[in-house]
Amino acid sequence: MKRLLAESGIRPSRVRGQNFLVNASLMAFVAESAALGPHDVVLEPGAGVGNLTALLASRGGCVVAVEIDAALHAIASQRLSSLANVRLIHSDILQRGERIAPEVARAVEEALARLPGSRLKVVANLPYIVSTAFITAALLDGPAPERMIVMVQKEVADRITAAPGGKEYGYLSVIVQALSRTRVLRRVPPGAFWPPPKVESEIVEILPDSKLRSAAGDIERLRSVASALFRHRRKQLGRTLIMAEFAHDRDDATELLSKIGAAAKDRAETLSVQQVARLAAMLPGSAETR
Repeated sequence: MKRLLAESGIRPSRVRGQNFLVNASLMAFVAESAALGPHDVVLEPGAGVGNLTALLASRGGCVVAVEIDAALHAIASQRLSSLANVRLIHSDILQRGERIAPEVARAVEEALARLPGSRLKVVANLPYIVSTAFITAALLDGPAPERMIVMVQKEVADRITAAPGGKEYGYLSVIVQALSRTRVLRRVPPGAFWPPPKVESEIVEILPDSKLRSAAGDIERLRSVASALFRHRRKQLGRTLIMAEFAHDRDDATELLSKIGAAAKDRAETLSVQQVARLAAMLPGSAETR
């Protein structure tokens, strides 16, 4: 990896959070955890120079790989040129509003249409700066993946799997847990990457669940309400509902909260995922959609 980048005159970008996985056994573990088969379509954001991409392509039906860095995209294009089941896109994985970029979404839809009975899976080594936005978009925007295997900083993994009441519990916890089952598969030391980051990472499995999704109700409303609640996580819920225009006054807020077993003096971090979903279901809409 070092030699390949050096020969191309490329240095890893801190701004883009470029820490390349260079541990071959961990790369194999990630691919194995995705449980790929010939009818699987894989979305891989952040393809880098294509090492993991090639491994995924050898196991899955089709890989839609995305790389925003022009220099890395050029290297990956050359290295993956012989793989007919890889489509490499030079693009940001996201557009504004936590949505999958249109070109990427079209490529995924086309790949799914070409493989009858295909399933979408997401495999990613995600930089911290896009973790929350991408995971949210992957779950909410377009066809839901059957499985997501994401390598993220430990702080993000803690937020994905957090229980109510702790400082890690927040918007990401609610959205992911409202729609899927999660577990940490493995901790990854800094030395598995080049250059080594200053923090540990973890490989997290996210399994979207259709029953959970159905119970969550209106997903866009849940998203809007959870965002508003945790934007003011340290404020009392009664005040938060008024500020977000979900309640007219404190009495209105108190009545709403009593229906989900909460009090006006409570804070967002004390609400369970189910309580947030029930609150969202009672509201006519968010401040953003009114």
